[in-house]
Amino acid sequence: MRYRVFQNEQFLGAFADKPAFHDAYMGENPNSPTKGDKIVLDEETYIVKWYTEHDSESFTESESHQKDNDWFADIIVK
Repeated sequence: MRYRVFQNEQFLGAFADKPAFHDAYMGENPNSPTKGDKIVLDEETYIVKWYTEHDSESFTESESHQKDNDWFADIIVK
């Protein structure tokens, strides 16, 4: 899973995987960030305004290993 971070429609950066995001996350549940939680990206602290996950529509069993790369989340911060 990859996490993309945006502020005012500008791309700020990304977390390459879940462990990197969990290390940067300050809040109750890194698996379900909510408005007001905080994340640290490039030594800057941002407040989460909105979080959503996106998933590819379908996978065959042979493609299941690709799911981690196709699944991503957008985090809008202020």
